[in-house]
Amino acid sequence: MKPTAIIALAVISGFLISSGLILKKSSAAGRDYNDLIQKYSRLNGIDPGLTEAVIHAESGFRSSAVSSAGALGLMQIMPATGRDLASTLGIKEFANSDLFNPETNIRLGTYYLGMLRDMFNGDPRLFLAAYNAGPAQVRRWMEENPDIRSSDLIDMAAFPQTRAYVRKVMKKWGR
Repeated sequence: MKPTAIIALAVISGFLISSGLILKKSSAAGRDYNDLIQKYSRLNGIDPGLTEAVIHAESGFRSSAVSSAGALGLMQIMPATGRDLASTLGIKEFANSDLFNPETNIRLGTYYLGMLRDMFNGDPRLFLAAYNAGPAQVRRWMEENPDIRSSDLIDMAAFPQTRAYVRKVMKKWGR
């Protein structure tokens, strides 16, 4: 292949990845969820690359992941949050074990990301911190520090784990 053809292919691939038309996967397992990531991200107005970055940070694309806090599945959803989201979405007969189902988990997780995005006026640092630490905690940090930018707020007020989480997701997402 000629050098100009290789450069053109690299430019086209970069465009397709950055536009969300295809996803660059960090693991072979991640490829298995591409269609679900695309479907539910778009349905909930979330950049598919952000969904991928959250899944990467939360579970490393392991659908059977369980955190020490009890969060379950790909997007590490707490069972109580999962029940609330399932009820809101009209999912009947929801069981905690449903959070291990990739489609259910991504459906609920992207819906929740969309809710948090709207709650925090589209500020990704704030809604990602809320995904990790909970929206009540992020509101508390905001009330205690009303004159501070969101990036500084996360650096100053957030739990160390939340700071690291927001940085990791933002970096993986390319922001």
